[in-house]
This record gives sequence, C-alpha cells and structure tokens, in this order.
Amino acid sequence: MKAVLKNLETTLDLDLESFVPTTPECFGIGIIAFFGVEGEIGEDMFSFTLCTPAWLEDLARRDTGILMGRHFLIVLKYDFRRIKRFLEDYAAKCEGDAWPEIAEKLGRLGHWEFEDYNP
Repeated sequence: MKAVLKNLETTLDLDLESFVPTTPECFGIGIIAFFGVEGEIGEDMFSFTLCTPAWLEDLARRDTGILMGRHFLIVLKYDFRRIKRFLEDYAAKCEGDAWPEIAEKLGRLGHWEFEDYNP
C-alpha cells in the first residue's frame, strides 16, 4: 500500500493556491493535509503549521525563548506548487502493509487525527 495526498486545506478560510502572505518572510498558517491509500476511497487528516524560520523565531521570542518543533513544515517562502509537490513526494515514500503503518510515517509530518486514539 502507498499513501497519496488527496486534498489540502487551511484552518483559515483561504484558497491555498492564490494565498499570498501579508509578510512573506514571516508567516505561519495551519494546514490540514488529507492523505489516503492510492486507488482507494477514504482519507485521514494530518495537521501541521506551515511557517518560515522568522515566524518561528518571533513565536519563540514572545514566549520563553524556547519552542518545541513537532508538526511544523518550514519554508523560506510560500510557493503552493512546490509545497504541494513536496507533500505528494513525501506521501509516495510512505508505504506499508496496512494503513496504520503508513499513517505512522505520515504522522512525522503532521498530527494524525487518530494519533492518540484508544478504542
């Protein structure tokens, strides 16, 4: 089984393809990537913050000067096509015998909606 990117959204009401950050060198936005199994119906959500190094630095300065770095995708500039291609390529490398195995690999990128689920 192999993962594929099925859709991209933002936690804000933005069109990611036409989005232009107000401050291109210093921004952070919440992204929801929907990944599923190639050729199958269904998808799971993986969320992360897409941001620049300057935004991370600003965030750290506002708090304690320390920032944990899980589920951040760091870019030097906003380029939707390049970001989407990166996510598609990343998904293509996530293979496994079952979806939970694949989702665990995708979870290194973003928080999987079922990451801490205990039935």
